[in-house]
Formats: sequence, C-alpha cells, structure tokens
Amino acid sequence: MLNVTDPALDESMDIDPAADVETWRLKLPGKAACYLLEGGDDTDTGPVLLATVGGLRGAVVRRMTEPDEPDEPTKRIDYRAIVRRVRWRMVCSRLEGDWTYLENARRLFPRTYRRMIRHWRAHWVGVDLDAPHPRFVAKDVPHGPAATCFGPLPTAKIARKLVESLEDIFDLCRYHDVLVKSPHGEACSYKQMGRCPAPCDGTVSMDVYRDQVRAAAAFVTRRVDGWIDDATRRMHAAAKDLAFEQAGRIKRQIDRAGGAASLIRGGVPTLAHMRYVSIQPGDRKGRVRAFAIVPGRVAYLGQIDRKQRDDAIARLVDASAKLTDEPIDVDTDDLAAVERIGLVGWHLADDRREQGVYLPAADVDAESLADAIAAVATSKSQVASSPTESGA
Repeated sequence: MLNVTDPALDESMDIDPAADVETWRLKLPGKAACYLLEGGDDTDTGPVLLATVGGLRGAVVRRMTEPDEPDEPTKRIDYRAIVRRVRWRMVCSRLEGDWTYLENARRLFPRTYRRMIRHWRAHWVGVDLDAPHPRFVAKDVPHGPAATCFGPLPTAKIARKLVESLEDIFDLCRYHDVLVKSPHGEACSYKQMGRCPAPCDGTVSMDVYRDQVRAAAAFVTRRVDGWIDDATRRMHAAAKDLAFEQAGRIKRQIDRAGGAASLIRGGVPTLAHMRYVSIQPGDRKGRVRAFAIVPGRVAYLGQIDRKQRDDAIARLVDASAKLTDEPIDVDTDDLAAVERIGLVGWHLADDRREQGVYLPAADVDAESLADAIAAVATSKSQVASSPTESGA
C-alpha cells in the first residue's frame, strides 16, 4: 500500500504582541508556504486562519499590522490581539500548496473548510455495465466501477455533453425511468425515428442493449479519429457484403462522432488510470519534488537535486511499478478520498493551471523520468497564492 503521511505544518514561530514587527519579521521566510495563525492561552483562541501564499513573510506582516486608523470603524480582524503563533510548511508548487492546505483545513476547520474547496473539483461520467439497466451519468464525484468512471473533465457542461453525445452516437435510451420497466415499458418517439433499439418494450433484449453500452464505454477512451477510421472500414465491409442497413447505421454513427472530438480529443482516461508519479518544482531552480498519486491518496516522495538524480530515478521507477498494483476501491462516503480525487482532478483537467508533469505509472521508465525532471528543474514557475482561506 502507498505510504501516505499528512503534510504537517512543521515549522513555527511564537509572536509577542507587544514586540515591534521588526523584531520577528526576518525570522519568517519570504517564500511560498501554507501557514496557520493560532492563538495562545491568554487569548483562549485556537486556530485562527489558514492560508496558502506566495510570500509568507509579507502575508504574516500584513495580517499582524494594526490598522492605520484604529479609531475608525473597520471590519478588519485585529489579528495582533489574538494571534500568538504562526506555523507553516514551505510549498514549492500549486499542487503541493493546495494539497497541504486541504489536509490541514480538514483537520483544523472541520465545520467550515468545505465551502473553501468547492472549486477544487472535477467532473466525471460513469456507468456500471453490470447494473440491471446501465446508463451513463455525469457527476462531480467519481461513481461506478473505476474501469468505467471517465474523467477528470473540466466542467459539468462538458460532462453532460459527453453523455448526450454517447446517447446520440450509440442510440442509447434517453429515458431511464422507462428503461427500468423493460421489457414492459412503452417505447418513446426515438424508437419510431430509428434512434433507439427499444429495450424498454422488449424489441431487443437487455443483453443486446448492454452490448451497445459497452461499445459506447470503449469509445470514450479512444482517440475519436482512430475510432472513425475503424468505423469507416466496418462501414465499407458491410456495404461490400450488401448489408446496407448496417452500413447506413455505421455511417450515421460516424457523422455524429465528429461532434464528440472537441469533448474527448485523444480519449478520456478512467479513474483506474489515475496512478501517477508527478514531478513538481523544488525549493530552488535545479531541484524538483516527486509525488505519488492514486485515486484518493497523495504521497510526497521527496526532493531531488542534481547530485541525487540517478539514485532518485531508480527509486522512482521502482515506486511507479508498485503503483500499478495499488488497489482502487474508492468509497464515495470516504469524504477525504473524494476531496483528494477532486483536487488532483482539478489540476489534471486544465493544464493551464499546472506547473509540473504527471507521468502515468504504467509508462514510467528512467528516460521519461529524466526528461520530466530536466524540464521541471529548469522551469521558471512560481507558486501562486491560493484563493482559499479558512478561519475560525
């Protein structure tokens, strides 16, 4: 099993509210960090505020500086009156900063943190092929077997459009409340239009319909242009055998499949594929940090500099091989696991916000790791401040 430890806030500094800011300001690093302001015994206050920032020193000084006009009405919290300690963990990438924030916010602010992480979610399309009446469903949490839970997708709109495209291309049932009555349901107008085989009224068996759903699931993970090439060959073969009705049906699928290209491009991976070694920026140029990711879990594998690179690559290749054997059994009632999947999926779904490289564990070798480390180690990425804060 992947050895997971929480990213603890492992550095701290006491703050004397009576002391001048300059007596402690330079003791704080100026680099990116996830930090916590907390009270002391004299204030009867516990955790006050958790945030991720691009510069720790400046952020704490701003919080702890009194208002310029204290006699004027203000909504600003007087942190200096209640804060007695700052704790932090240095972070070097957006992924590390967001992960550190998430794990600490859940523990420190269990009643309020969820409203601050609502944007850290991706979207998924799932189907259970073994269900009595299978259907594709779009949700913002993973659902169904990992092998047929597709994502992450960047928006709910794209997830819904993917479901609609699959129904359109493969003539799947649009009305699940009718499908569940099979074979005693009443067929809808899609049967009359030749756009549904009507398993609901028993025109075809559920086994035949299930084959259509399986074909749709296989389509999602493929490159659209590759699928169209294969379908074109099947269409020509059917026409050559004078199976014109079948050829016409395949041609209609090809025509509709083109519209899905903008949604799934080179194919949508499944939750079962979310096994990565991620290379992220380190604490200075030339260094990188490695993370292991499987659904519901994230683990920090350490920082790598130039002198350690060869040994580190060998260790990471070994770790990647082990990741491919990691069990995937995500319980949607396991809130922490679902939140981690949402966070990683949010980073994966839109690479414009990402600084690092994600290498699928099954494809990792020494060469791909060396290339990823070299690319990230020479990048000029900076950690941006997180838009999230949790406070008491």
